[in-house]
Amino acid sequence: MMRPQGKFVIDWVQRDTKSRARPDPNYPNGMVVRIVNPGVMQTCQLDLPYPAPSPGTHMITCQLCGLKVAITAAGRPDDPKLAIVGCLTVI
Repeated sequence: MMRPQGKFVIDWVQRDTKSRARPDPNYPNGMVVRIVNPGVMQTCQLDLPYPAPSPGTHMITCQLCGLKVAITAAGRPDDPKLAIVGCLTVI
């Protein structure tokens, strides 16, 4: 399933597995994932479907700079709910 969000396209890739680990009690309401290289000043943030529908991976592509990242989720309370990503090129 592809879901556009501004300049980002989020593609959900479901895994046919069940989560084996317990949710991290430090993140009962989801977590923020930060993917930024040192020295990068331009960042974007995007909401992720929370909680994920099942174990799988959010495949995220920026249509402006070409950044591609993968963020895993498990369909639990400690899933990522927000991603902050660094821009590949300052546009």
